[in-house]
Amino acid sequence: MWRGEGMRDELGFRAGRMPLYPTLLAPLTSLRNGVAIAHALQWCAGAIAAVMVATWARRWGGTVGVLAGLMVALDPFSVFTSSLILTETFFVTALIALWWILWRAAESSCSLRDWGMVGLLAGICVYLRESSFGLVLVGIAWTVVVQKSRARSLCGAAFSLLIVAAMLIPWAYRNDRVLGEWGWLTTRGGISLYDGVGPQADGSSDLGHVKDADVVRGLNELERD
Repeated sequence: MWRGEGMRDELGFRAGRMPLYPTLLAPLTSLRNGVAIAHALQWCAGAIAAVMVATWARRWGGTVGVLAGLMVALDPFSVFTSSLILTETFFVTALIALWWILWRAAESSCSLRDWGMVGLLAGICVYLRESSFGLVLVGIAWTVVVQKSRARSLCGAAFSLLIVAAMLIPWAYRNDRVLGEWGWLTTRGGISLYDGVGPQADGSSDLGHVKDADVVRGLNELERD
């Protein structure tokens, strides 16, 4: 990407990943310590996630807030993934911010500005991990159900979803230009589903073996999907 060749994954596919994380990493490839800087950015994002949870949980008492923040800060899986070039850390931080605003919206009347922030954070979550699309839809729907002002919340939710759709349009259009088909998420869904439920599936779904399996050899990006 940084050389101007566009986004490609290890197989040369153009839409195998959502573009936000690769776009964040691309400028770092020109730096001597780019990988270390990427790790440091993720450590900061993980720290922000712990602070947000602690602040959120303080509504149930100061001790609860401290314990909740420490649980996030010391979670072994989060500590582990924060030092890998993966989307987990940034995604979890964005998701916590989204849940925080949705919770606030569920407890009180939410302004149009708040619903706009919901749409923005939901779009960021999807741009980091396409599998979160269903999750953010459920979160927004839950907020509408529990709010007292149903008509107002429906309008707000619709506004949020419009923002998500507007954010995805440039990506879908780009996919149409490079692949010949509008793709709103990634071309990874089909083969990932096969990896998880196909005849060879054993629960350790990582696409490691399926990507080179005979059943998909020779297929192009769209055919694999």
